[in-house]
Amino acid sequence: MGIDVGTTNIAILALDIHSRSVETLSTVRSDSEVTSKKNKAHGWSGWDAEKTVKLVFKAVATAASKVDPRRIEGIAYHFKTLYDKIINEEVPKRSS
Repeated sequence: MGIDVGTTNIAILALDIHSRSVETLSTVRSDSEVTSKKNKAHGWSGWDAEKTVKLVFKAVATAASKVDPRRIEGIAYHFKTLYDKIINEEVPKRSS
């Protein structure tokens, strides 16, 4: 399962690794931008990370509902802020 978190859309793609065929594609429109007009004029942008994570979970749930979850062998994603939110904040850190 691949996750692409873009500024316009969030896409989830489930692939069959044996046949290399697309099992399902789920997309949701990302409406989590919170950039003010003033900041946009400077070329800056800002996004509501919590809302983005919720949209990602919604899209993943939609895609996962269309495939046998026992067949999901891995998940890959692209979006640094998503990593920071999920991995660094929500997953307890293991003590050494």
